[in-house]
Amino acid sequence: MGGGLCVVKGERRLFVDSLADSQTRYERTLEALAGIAEFPAASLPAVVRDDMEREGRRKARDVHD
Repeated sequence: MGGGLCVVKGERRLFVDSLADSQTRYERTLEALAGIAEFPAASLPAVVRDDMEREGRRKARDVHD
């Protein structure tokens, strides 16, 4: 399924695949946002922050494997 974060004319853009199921859309959004260090995660619900932290740790492990 498509979707993800990219840079267009120097600005980040998040594309969400409207045909994907809600779980896939959520996971792709987490993957994209977890890679942005300056993202204001404090404004998100705790459960979403926790998921983003887990995704960030998973991405870090993948880079080192």
